Amino acid sequence: MLALLKPYFIWLHLHPHWAGLAACLISFTESLAVVGLLIPGTVIMTAIGVLIGSGILPFASIIAWSILGAIVGDIFSFWLGYHYHQHIRERWPFRRYPQLLAKGEAFFQQHGGKGVFLGRFIGPMRPIIPLIAGMMSMRPTRFITFDIISALLWAPIYMLPGILIGAASQELAPETATRLLLVIVIALLIFWCISWLLKKLYFSLMSVINSLLSRWWQWIKRHPHLYKIEQFLQDPRYPHNHGQFTLSLALLLFAGLFLLLAYNVMHHGLLTDWNRPVYYLMRSLRSTLLDQIMVLITFLGEAPVIMLMWAAVLIWLLARRCWRAALHWLLAGVLGSLAISGIKHLIHSPRPTGLLQTPAGWSFPSGHSAGSCVIFGYLAVLLAYQRTRLWQWLAAIAAVVLIAAVVLSRLYLGAHWLTDVSGGILIGLSIICLLTLSYRRKAVQPVAPAGVVIVALISLLLAWGWHVQHHYFKALHNYTPYWPHYTINSQQWWNQADKQMPSYRYNRFAKPIQVINLQWVGGAQDIQTKLMGKGWHKESRHTLAILLSGLLAKDQHKQLPVLSQLYEDRRPVLVMTKYLEPQHALLVLRLWDVHLKTNTGLPLWLGTIGYHQWQPHYFLKNKSAVETTEEDTELTPAAQLLIHDLQGFTWKKIHYTRIPAAVKDIDRHWNGDVVFVRPN
Repeated sequence: MLALLKPYFIWLHLHPHWAGLAACLISFTESLAVVGLLIPGTVIMTAIGVLIGSGILPFASIIAWSILGAIVGDIFSFWLGYHYHQHIRERWPFRRYPQLLAKGEAFFQQHGGKGVFLGRFIGPMRPIIPLIAGMMSMRPTRFITFDIISALLWAPIYMLPGILIGAASQELAPETATRLLLVIVIALLIFWCISWLLKKLYFSLMSVINSLLSRWWQWIKRHPHLYKIEQFLQDPRYPHNHGQFTLSLALLLFAGLFLLLAYNVMHHGLLTDWNRPVYYLMRSLRSTLLDQIMVLITFLGEAPVIMLMWAAVLIWLLARRCWRAALHWLLAGVLGSLAISGIKHLIHSPRPTGLLQTPAGWSFPSGHSAGSCVIFGYLAVLLAYQRTRLWQWLAAIAAVVLIAAVVLSRLYLGAHWLTDVSGGILIGLSIICLLTLSYRRKAVQPVAPAGVVIVALISLLLAWGWHVQHHYFKALHNYTPYWPHYTINSQQWWNQADKQMPSYRYNRFAKPIQVINLQWVGGAQDIQTKLMGKGWHKESRHTLAILLSGLLAKDQHKQLPVLSQLYEDRRPVLVMTKYLEPQHALLVLRLWDVHLKTNTGLPLWLGTIGYHQWQPHYFLKNKSAVETTEEDTELTPAAQLLIHDLQGFTWKKIHYTRIPAAVKDIDRHWNGDVVFVRPN
C-alpha cells in the first residue's frame, strides 16, 4: 500500500494546482448538504495539513482553495434551503430521515445567526446548518458574512494538527519522513472507518435498548399489580417516558456491581487481580512534572475542597428558595460522606505501599473518587434539568472530565488500588441515580444554571487555591515513590555462590519477564568511558525525531524499543549497545540504580546483557531485517562478549545449575550464568 501511494504524493508535489482543485472539491463536498455527512472531512483536512507541513503542497494556495470550496458548498446548500423552503422536507432523504433536519433546526433556533459560525466547527452540523438557514429565510448577506468568517478560520484550524506533524517530519531523513507521512495518512483513514463503524454500532445498540426499555415500561403501566411501581417512578413532566424506569435499573446495576466488587475486595477475589498490574503501570509512568500536575489535580477531590464548594452551592440554593434542589443537594453531601466513611470502617482494605508517606485510613472505597463523583456528578444533574441539549452536554462533559482527572490522579500517585477508585465511582453513580429519581418525581422550576456555575467555580477555586498554598509541597513530598537504601559488604557479595536465585525484571504490568544476569560495582561514568573505548555506544534519551526514525527506519534491527525497559519501575541509568557487523546482531547492556552501595562507597548496579531481540512491525514489515537471539548457534553468548571488553575490571561468573522450571518460563533465553564485575 505504501508503494502504491508514494507515486501519487510525488505527482501532487509536481502538480500543486491540481492539488488545490482537489482540496477545493473536498471542502465543497464536505460542506454540501447531506453529502458532507458521508465525507470524513476532519481526517482528510488533517491529511492535507500533513502534506502542507512536509512541504509536498504549498500552504497559501491550498488554504485559499479549501476556504473557497467551503464557502461555495455552503452557499449552494443555503440556496437549496432558500429556494425550496419547507418543501424540502418532502424530498429524499429528509422525507425518510426527518431527524436530519430536526437537530439542525433546534441548533439554529437556539443560536440564530451565530449558529452558522458555530455549526462550521461541529462535524454533524456543518453540512446541515446552511440548508436550515435557507429554509428559515435568513438574509443572504447576513449568512454570507457569518459563513466567510467561519470558513477563514475553519480551514487553517482543521489543518493545523496535520501541518505540525508534517513539519516535525522534516527533522527526519527523507525516506523515513516519506514513510511517516504515508503511515499517518493511512492511519487517519483507518481511524475514520473504525470510528464510523463504532458510531453505527453504538446507535444501533442504543436504539434496540431504548425500544426494549420502552416496551417494559408500557407493560408495567398496563399490569394491574405493578401500578404502584409505575406511580412511584413516573416523571410528571413526561408520564409516558421511561427515563425514570431506566434510572431505577441503572441504580440496581451500579449497586449490584458495587456489592460484587466489595465482596471481591474482602475475599481477595478475581477482580483484585487487576490491582497490581495497574499499580505498577502507573509507577512506571512517574516523572517529576507529572507528579506536580497530579498532586494539583488530586486536590480537587480533597474533602475540605469539595465540601466547601458543596456548602457554598447549598447556601446559594437556599437563598434563591430552591427548596427541593437544596434538599437533594444536602442529601448528596450527607449520603456521600456517610457511605464513604461507613464502608471504609466495614471493609478494612489496606492501601498500596511504596510512598514516602502512605495516606491515612483504609483504602476501599476511594474517598476522592466517590466524593468527586457524587458532588460534581449531581451538580451536573441539577444544571442539566429541563435545559437544552447543549447545556446538558456541557454539564456532563465538565463533570466527567473533573471526575476522571481525580480518579486518574489517585491511581497515578499510588494512593489507591484500581478496585478502590472503581468502588468509589460505583457508589457515586448509585447515589446520583437515587437522588435523580427522587428529584424528578415532582415537577419543579429548574435551577438558574448561571448562578450555580459561578458560585461553584468561585468556591471551588478559592478552596482549591487555599489547599494548594498550605499543603502542596508537603503532599508532593509524601506522594514521592520510596525505595529503601541498603549497604552491603563487598566481600560477602563477591564470595556468594549459587545458593540464591537472581532477581527478575518485571514488565509494566508486574509480570516477571527477564532474569537479572549482571551485577556490577563501580562508578557509572567509569563504566561508560571504558566500554566506549572498546567500541560500545551510549544510547541517549529519545527525542521525537529519534523515536520516529526508530519506528520507520530500514535498519530496525539496530534500533532499541521505544519504551524503556524497567527494573522496579525505574528506567536504566546507563544503556550501551555494540553492533556486531559480521553477525548482524546488536549487543545491549542495561544497568539500573537499585540504591545499593558497598562498604567501599561504590554503588552496586543490577543489569542485563544480551542480544536485542528485534520484533518486526507487521504494518511496516521490513524484509531486510533479521531477528537474532542467544539461541542462534552462530552467536557467541552475550556475557562472553562483554567479558572480552572488561579490561580494567575484575569479573567472575556464577552458573546456576538448579534452575526451576518457573524461571525457564520467565526467561527462556537465560543460560544460567550471572556475571559479577568490580574494579581491579
